[in-house]
Amino acid sequence: MPEPLGAGRTRIVDGPAFSVERWQGAGEARTEPALAWLTVLAGGAEIDRAHAPAHAGETWVVEAGTGVRLAEGA
Repeated sequence: MPEPLGAGRTRIVDGPAFSVERWQGAGEARTEPALAWLTVLAGGAEIDRAHAPAHAGETWVVEAGTGVRLAEGA
């Protein structure tokens, strides 16, 4: 059962090896608590540590604590 985490975040699956979250809506978020795979499904984002845009269809592997700014439509 999906679990709302606030600020546009919803945990879809949580298990001992990994969890899956959906982030949506414009705003900022930070990856936690470990290495994360971020896949942009719509809109776009900016990955803080890379200072680079992430576009729909791309997947990024980022360290724990990386800031992500989601664009409108994300």
